[in-house]
Amino acid sequence: MIRGFFQQVIFAAPATIFERNIGPLTAITAVLVVALSLWLPVRYRKGGDKSRRDRKGEGRTEENGTAESALACWSQGFGRFKHCGLRPDPLDTSKGPPVYSLEPLDLPLPQLSKVQADAVEELARRVAALSCKHRTDPGTLVRFLRARKFDVDKAEKYFRKAAAYWEKHGVRQALSTWNLEAYEQCLRPWWLSGGFLGHGLNGEMIAYERLSKCYWPKLSQTLPWHDLEKIDIIHCLRSLAACEEDSLRNGIPLGHGILVQDCDGFGWDQVSFQSCVKLNILVQLRNIIMPECLSLILVVRAPSSWVYAWNMFKHILDPGIAEKVRVARPGSETTQLLRRYISDDQLPAFLGGTRHIDGDPECRQVLAPGGFPPQAALDRFNELSKSEGTNESFLHDGVKGRPRTGSISSIDSVDSNHNSASAARDSNSCGACPRRSCGPAR
Repeated sequence: MIRGFFQQVIFAAPATIFERNIGPLTAITAVLVVALSLWLPVRYRKGGDKSRRDRKGEGRTEENGTAESALACWSQGFGRFKHCGLRPDPLDTSKGPPVYSLEPLDLPLPQLSKVQADAVEELARRVAALSCKHRTDPGTLVRFLRARKFDVDKAEKYFRKAAAYWEKHGVRQALSTWNLEAYEQCLRPWWLSGGFLGHGLNGEMIAYERLSKCYWPKLSQTLPWHDLEKIDIIHCLRSLAACEEDSLRNGIPLGHGILVQDCDGFGWDQVSFQSCVKLNILVQLRNIIMPECLSLILVVRAPSSWVYAWNMFKHILDPGIAEKVRVARPGSETTQLLRRYISDDQLPAFLGGTRHIDGDPECRQVLAPGGFPPQAALDRFNELSKSEGTNESFLHDGVKGRPRTGSISSIDSVDSNHNSASAARDSNSCGACPRRSCGPAR
């Protein structure tokens, strides 16, 4: 009776919002995580946080601070190629990471009806005045129209909202003027987790995320919001560039991507109402920068509570959103779901496929393992972010140098100075020393 009351009263207002044209990621965030937040006190009263005893998985950082050290993760390049996994050779360092084009691109378009094609022309006419600062090519406008079911008035409002956000936060200049060593490279083994890797059975772009390993509630309290937002903006620009690069290479229009959300390692300490609100805001900002790039979300290795939550609350969503999401429990249920969309040779070995990256079944150079960043990494990030806008930053060996904006940074230079073995050699060091690590690399 009490649960039914919560359903009717607490979710009555969100239901009216969900019926509007929001993205599936926002829906999942609002439904699953908020639902779990409401059940959290009940869960604790029924026997405590049992999931603490069952945590597992590489890259997991417990609250007591045990983790792979910052240097071990940097030296092994975890997450270094997270935006390069759609390329034939994800580890090719000669190309650098994808760079979002500020100039219009001749992107492949989906098959459009006469009404839809007319809508694209009408939207282009309405936003023509913005074309000097924002891309208004058909491939971009189609995504904004699709996000609003080809309602030109709503799509125009959405596009202008996005343009205003780009202007307010200087998104156009982010990849050329921001300190990428701070906002892209320093925390990349841990946040953002996952990355792109391979294609689906029909050529769909595949992205992976390991949010359950990232201690988002703790991270969102540790880092200032403006820093989290900057990290996310850089990530979105790289991701959109990776999608457009792949679309041009393979001739498949954007909008057919698949996101695999790996829930392995989920614990009840991953849930708090305040962090849910922050995550929902972050997801909505992602939708502003790169709307309508996904057609399917596979939530895998999900606890039974997640499956129950989804089955219980998905009815309040727009049917089109609900159809984009699949939720599977660990084991054979997850494997069967993934194989419906991804072949074994494209699926990472740790999820039941056969693909390895540089011999690693977890593909951690491409799929950042996540976990809460070690203190040494947080200290380094704070040092770098404070120097944002200045002419110099400090390298790990103490030598001054100009901030890097390319694919190789002082973080990356650890590769040339230390290999995995030397990074793991001294298990008693603090992790802040550039020549040692806090523990053995896994």
